[in-house]
Amino acid sequence: GTACNASEHLDGSLGGRAVLVVRGGCTFFTKVRNAQARGAVAVVVWSKQSDEVLAMGCGAPDPCSGVSIPAVMVGRKAGEGLALALSRGVAVELVLQPALRGEHF
Repeated sequence: GTACNASEHLDGSLGGRAVLVVRGGCTFFTKVRNAQARGAVAVVVWSKQSDEVLAMGCGAPDPCSGVSIPAVMVGRKAGEGLALALSRGVAVELVLQPALRGEHF
């Protein structure tokens, strides 16, 4: 899903899991906040339209307050690979090494 609606079904229980969401439809902050509220421990934003990866950040009107989980963006090819693996029931391990601090997730 896109994680743009707090009540959106995001493919089952997110408790303790990272979630793959599609870029677009709302701000990065909204996606991460909504996934966190559903129990996710991390968010991977999939840019389905290109392999361009952006630094996701916050700004007015979304101050990043209340977000405590990490989020990363992956390009089209990486996202397709993750989505295919997940659709086949393959367990995917996500290892994040934070590089950015402050106004970024």
